[in-house]
Amino acid sequence: MLRAGQTLSRRLTSNLQGFHVVNQFDVDDLKLKVTERVHQQSEAKWTHIDKHGETEKVFNICFRTVPFTDNGVAHILEHLVLCGSKDYPVRDPFFKMINRSLNSFMNAMTGTDYTMYPFQTSNEQDFQNLLAVYLDAVFQPQLRYIDFNQEAWRLGEGDDGSDDLDQLILKGVVFNEMKGAMADRDQLFFRRFIAAMCPSGTYQYNSGGEPMAIPSLTYEELKKFHADHYSPANAHIITFGDVMLEDTAAHMNKTLTSVPKGAPAQEIVKEASWTNSRESTWNGPWNESANDVTKQSTAAVGFGICDRNDTWMNFIGQILGSLLSDGPSSPLYKELIESGLGSEYSPGTGFWMYLKDSIFAAGLQDVAEEDLDSVQELVFSGLRRAQEEGFPQDRIDAILHQIELSTRHQTPKFGLNLSFGVHPGILHGADMKESLETLSYVKRLKEELQKNPKYLVDFIEPFFFQNKHVSRVKMIAQKDYEDVQTKLEEKLTEKKVSKLSKRGKLDILDLEMELEEEQLATPNVECLPTLSVSDIPAEKQSFVPSQVGENMHWLKTSGSGLTYLRAMIQLDGLSKRETELLPLYETLLTRIGRGEYDYRQIGVAQNLISGGFSVKTGILTDRNDVNVATPTIDFYTYGLDEKLDEIVPIFKTLLDADGPDFNGERIKTVLNEAYSNANGGIVGVGHQYSMAFSHSNVTAYGSLNETLSGLTAIKTMKTAVETNDFDSLSNEIKQLHAKISSMYLKTLVHSDCDKSPKLASFFNSTRSGKVDAAPHDISFDSLERIRLRPFINNPIRYKSTWNLGFPINFVSRAVSTVHDAHEDVAPLRILSAMMGSKFLLREIREFGGAYGAGASHVGGAFRLFSYRDPSGLSTLAKYSKAVEWVQKQDWTERDVNEAILKVFQGVDAPIAPSSRGVGIWKNDLSVDEIAKRRHELLSVTGSDLLRVNEKYLMNPTIRSDTIIGPQEALLRQEADNPMQSQTEAWKQLKL
Repeated sequence: MLRAGQTLSRRLTSNLQGFHVVNQFDVDDLKLKVTERVHQQSEAKWTHIDKHGETEKVFNICFRTVPFTDNGVAHILEHLVLCGSKDYPVRDPFFKMINRSLNSFMNAMTGTDYTMYPFQTSNEQDFQNLLAVYLDAVFQPQLRYIDFNQEAWRLGEGDDGSDDLDQLILKGVVFNEMKGAMADRDQLFFRRFIAAMCPSGTYQYNSGGEPMAIPSLTYEELKKFHADHYSPANAHIITFGDVMLEDTAAHMNKTLTSVPKGAPAQEIVKEASWTNSRESTWNGPWNESANDVTKQSTAAVGFGICDRNDTWMNFIGQILGSLLSDGPSSPLYKELIESGLGSEYSPGTGFWMYLKDSIFAAGLQDVAEEDLDSVQELVFSGLRRAQEEGFPQDRIDAILHQIELSTRHQTPKFGLNLSFGVHPGILHGADMKESLETLSYVKRLKEELQKNPKYLVDFIEPFFFQNKHVSRVKMIAQKDYEDVQTKLEEKLTEKKVSKLSKRGKLDILDLEMELEEEQLATPNVECLPTLSVSDIPAEKQSFVPSQVGENMHWLKTSGSGLTYLRAMIQLDGLSKRETELLPLYETLLTRIGRGEYDYRQIGVAQNLISGGFSVKTGILTDRNDVNVATPTIDFYTYGLDEKLDEIVPIFKTLLDADGPDFNGERIKTVLNEAYSNANGGIVGVGHQYSMAFSHSNVTAYGSLNETLSGLTAIKTMKTAVETNDFDSLSNEIKQLHAKISSMYLKTLVHSDCDKSPKLASFFNSTRSGKVDAAPHDISFDSLERIRLRPFINNPIRYKSTWNLGFPINFVSRAVSTVHDAHEDVAPLRILSAMMGSKFLLREIREFGGAYGAGASHVGGAFRLFSYRDPSGLSTLAKYSKAVEWVQKQDWTERDVNEAILKVFQGVDAPIAPSSRGVGIWKNDLSVDEIAKRRHELLSVTGSDLLRVNEKYLMNPTIRSDTIIGPQEALLRQEADNPMQSQTEAWKQLKL
């Protein structure tokens, strides 16, 4: 049986199941062996990439998809092909395979001009199972009308379940997903910007779908789009890793020979040359929680640079883009960010090559409407400054050093990310070899700069000042933007309802009933391949760092020539105010001047010798007490072994009491930018923020996590920015840093070099020993309540709603359970996986139309969530129904086993060599404890799930509900549904 990496001569000459080798080459810098094949009968293209020592196996099939409408046909088709196929006629085999596999990644995604279907696993049988399901899904989908109604759009009953034929609403998974996506100002701006840059072809359309255009898509149009685009001749497949090549080729050959060959999709034509620059303006969302509500607009300038397939010119564009806009030493940062006209770069700033034509863009967001023209002029003045002043050699060297480091830095999803990076270009005809040989371009650029030090600067004139393909764009925030969108939806709904006869309306109710029956029916999953719990290894190797000094641990790695440094300080004895300041401290520490370097120089100095420095807050919990939690500050960097002597002194500036320069003006700039970024990012991960806030009322871990990284942390940042007293804030943070710098430092080094004695000496001299500290002051209101709970007999309930201006909801619940060392944690984790996949997805996604839903157990709390959910109170009612469903035992032992597989996808997820042993080191875990946890998870039974469900979830001691979404709609629902509202009033919150 031929495996990847075996007998190169055979691979070159053999006809492998109808696939013929057309090219083969090595990429020495990345240690890759690449074989390109074409399937003779169907003309499907297959590239296999082999890397010695890689255990992960990757499959990714990609189609060029070219929509010419905003109705989201490409995106909706991506959903529908995963709803059942010829050989696997099961509703949602994709979601079912998630629970029958040990995959470390499964997904599908629609880009501007492509759709791809990737997965990753380390298990060979799992790889072949998923391969069969994926191939059948994309080439032989059922594309049922009922699934079209579920995933795309339909008219249906309202959230209150009323069958009033005059109160129908628009529904659909993708419809609701895109309502949420287009409520994100960054996504909205970026979509509109692409259309402005490329107004004559497919890029003028939103491939994900405009919410108001999605209901124009017809079932027949979707089926035709599949026939036109999902053919073997339009497919490019990438596999990576040590896969069984003959088995893989046989699977592909079987499918490819059983479907029509088809033809490549329409080529994407290069945007026609422009004779003059153009301007575009559109309206965007208003955010009441903005730092300055008068400054919410965005302006940018975009430049069409070159064809995507010009590999050298794109490499130059990437380097030039970094020099122009990355970091405070760049000319555009000085002109734009430090102008004070806005808080951060506009979305898409920099050089990117995801389209047929590569683009460079620059601009600002959080700008007053009257300053938008000034921002655009600043873009040109920044470019002119760069042309006149040139680029310091150390900045060029730092960027090239980062590229060189990236070829050695090992990540757990290397092959997967490689497929993401090369696929879009390959679909446009880019050369695979040229796309992978990045270091050859680094060498070439160094040679060009030796001959002409202004080589990069000389591109500024043709790229920007002689370029006619220039688009000046503005997005103006409108206070009534969401109201306008709501009225548009209401008007569209009324229009569609008005065209229905009485029979048509009754047909809609019949369809709703049919959908419900379909979703409640017990699926026959026997046709789907699966792994079993016995495929999970009973034991797994643990990597235990060795102690080589008083406060230093060491774990030997091999082969990369890199050393990784970690340090952690356990922050005992902080006051409430000091703990609240930690998110600001974390944000500032790597972005201010330190030691001999000012804030402009420090980033360049770090990137010249390392992969950068990061500072993150963390949490240590008492594994035997959910009401004990302590914050930490964690430091991380890495670099070449030979650079270690240069890395250590800069690392030390993070820890010295007088190292950082907490300058008030710099703090103002950084926090304005950070708040804008955090506030704008909430809608993308609203379910995480919702869960974190619910959890904050339940355990000490939850409360501390909310303070450090939740909505409370964002609110702390906003308060600091609004108060505008940065000198006082500077003094507070200086005092906090002085306190932290005196605390005990715990370090971990991953390396194969011989400098452990020197590092141990350095770190041991940095901290002489553990500092005695007062017990951590956890005097937050929620933690005070947590302390008193043992003395309270009645159940505690919390209900909180955050109005952040989103048209959709993120609904969560957290209930109190047990500490991490308790034996019930294992069944609670398995229960969360089963409840999420077997009940919540069905009830909330399929019935309710939310984009996603699930459950987890972490930090002494059982948590449930929904994502981009049109419902509010009814979702909370479904959380209660989920507990009842478990108790009724409407599930099987097979469901339990699938849940165990699902949990072990995370437990056994691949980790980089540089991350091995980190959990053991940070949490003082023993190998025996880890083995015990693994055994407990593998031993969970259905009776265990019943027991913990009844014990912790039926009548929880503490329950906390949070809804991030439109408060007016929620309160109206509560008034209309008094039985759902229960007895507690909602606490209404804003940033």
